[in-house]
Parts: sequence; C-alpha cells; structure tokens
Amino acid sequence: MMTARSYAPSSIPGEDQRTRPRYLLSLDITMRGDNNFYAGLSENISETGVFIATQHVLALGTLVALSFTLPGSKAPISLLGTVQWVRGPRAMAKAENIFGDHFGEVKPGIGVRFTEVDEVSTRAIRAFMRLRGPDFFE
Repeated sequence: MMTARSYAPSSIPGEDQRTRPRYLLSLDITMRGDNNFYAGLSENISETGVFIATQHVLALGTLVALSFTLPGSKAPISLLGTVQWVRGPRAMAKAENIFGDHFGEVKPGIGVRFTEVDEVSTRAIRAFMRLRGPDFFE
C-alpha cells in the first residue's frame, strides 16, 4: 500500500531541474488529490514525472494518486506524485511571450514528480522508455 509523504516542490514553478529524457505521450490520467477526483491528458512523461494537461490546476506540493495505462500494456500503473509546477490557464493567452513560438499551443496543467512508485510500475515505465527514443530532455 502506498503511503502519503511530504515532498518539497520546486522553489520556482517551472524551474528547469530536468535531467531525464522526456517522451511525448498522450494518455488519459486519473488523479486523486485534496479529496477530489480529476481527469487529465498527459503530454509527456519521463522516468521521474509527467506533465498533465488539465483545467484543474492543483497547488504546488499537493500529493496526488495517479493512474494510467501505458501503450501496449493491459495493467494500469498506480503511483503517488507531488505537484512540482503549475501552468495556469492564463499562460495560454501569452504563450508566444512566455514560452516562445517553438512550443506551439500551450495548455494549462501540472508537472507531477513521481514520489512513490512500486517496483512493477518502475519496471513497466522503464521498459516503455527503452522501446522508444526520447523526444527531448527534461
């Protein structure tokens, strides 16, 4: 059983602390946090986290339970994560000024760092990453 733990979020939302390759991936993701249930769509994933496009932005440091199924897998992955950064709906209005033209359409959402993942899920995520090349580095 997964237990809740407290993790410190990035001191600056969106701070570039990325060290792992990112993989573009659109998945339905369910989240539970703050006694509520949310749904979102992943944009990209790494071994250590995921960006979830959603209108339900959560506060930095919020502990969330995530569930998703990787392509080619039948078993869903369930894990705990912590909201590390937030991109609110207002970012969409000024995408060209904040993120530059090369990002294209900017969606609101949250960056979640995986904080508690069981060994089976870790192996499944790593196997998925090995099967396809990274799209960019986080």
